Amino acid sequence: MARAGYGPSSSFRPGHQPPVSTTHVLTSGVAGTIAANGSGLQWATVRDLLMAWVLTLPASVLLAGVLYLVLRQVF
Repeated sequence: MARAGYGPSSSFRPGHQPPVSTTHVLTSGVAGTIAANGSGLQWATVRDLLMAWVLTLPASVLLAGVLYLVLRQVF
C-alpha cells in the first residue's frame, strides 16, 4: 500500500523530476499512515530518519572529496 504514493511523487514535473528515494517515499508514507490513524508514531524514530536524510548528502560530498584527493595523489 505504501508504494502507491511513489508513482505520483516520482513524476512531479515531467522532464524535471526531483531526486526522490524509494526509501524516503516508503518510510514517510508509512509514518504518515501511522500518524493519520493515531496508532502511536515513535517520534524518536522519525527524528532519526530526518537526521539521516539531512546528513546523507553532506557526508557523501565529504567522502567523495576525500577519496578524490587521495586517489589523485595515487594515480
